[in-house]
Amino acid sequence: MTLLTVMDLCVSFPPGGQAVRGVSFSVGRGEIVGLVGESGSGKSLTCLSVAGLAGRRALVQGKVFWDGEDVLPQSETQLTRLRGREIGMIFQDPVAALNPLRTVEAHFAEVLPRKTRRSTAVNLLSAVGIREPERRLRQHPGELSGGIAQRVGIALALALEPRLLLADEPTTALDATIQAQVLGLLAALRETRGLSILLVSHDLTMVADVCDRILVMYAGRIVEAGSAEQIVTAPAHPYTRLLLDARPERAEPGTLLPVLEGAGRAEAPNGGCAFAPRCPRREALCGETQPLLDLRVGAACHRPLREGYPR
Repeated sequence: MTLLTVMDLCVSFPPGGQAVRGVSFSVGRGEIVGLVGESGSGKSLTCLSVAGLAGRRALVQGKVFWDGEDVLPQSETQLTRLRGREIGMIFQDPVAALNPLRTVEAHFAEVLPRKTRRSTAVNLLSAVGIREPERRLRQHPGELSGGIAQRVGIALALALEPRLLLADEPTTALDATIQAQVLGLLAALRETRGLSILLVSHDLTMVADVCDRILVMYAGRIVEAGSAEQIVTAPAHPYTRLLLDARPERAEPGTLLPVLEGAGRAEAPNGGCAFAPRCPRREALCGETQPLLDLRVGAACHRPLREGYPR
């Protein structure tokens, strides 16, 4: 059953152009959906907009259905009730997301009642794999490693037992070992708590290890969507293929990694495909007409790839 449904989401910052352009997707109950793309693709802004956190300057249009009700028109007071109790948020920078002047316990004081605060906080910290939780409660964010700070952030996001976690690049500031631990933790929380998770990342391979489905974003649009297995073994969009090619583990010793030249553009040149200037498969039509997401192949491309891709 679908928990979150986003329809034709557009986000702009007047007088500039659109940063998110007609994005539609859903997250089912107990499902982990990955949202991937390079920096500037609009993935984090999409995630923040779902929770009404895009900022005051943002013009957000479209529909965001939570349990069948469109929450975009709701007031800030209504959205505040939704955030935390129904939707938890894990931010990119675990240390910056915490107040450096307050102890870890003081952060829990903002969301938990006094009577059960300490015992609940200890249980939550233990649940996310933090040893000596009582000692951690007395510490300030500056005394925590990046991995512990991120686990504290996850524990805070779980404090009010939400049904959906929005995880905005939760492993970006962590080393590879801690990244794997945090992803394993999120997967375990899905199993033990039945959580739904929207996982934002630039690392396609990492996301594929824990997600059921993956959405690939480029220049504010979803350009490919499919199961995690499908995306990494048979990518249909040239952009997805190039992201996979650029993985360090695929490099031959003594050779340079493939590089995707240039930078993404929010506006498609001449109304065509925004990826066309960087695409090795482009043809005349690509520069003239914006391709729509073709559900038969799962990609928004005039010349989708058909062959499989070795993992």
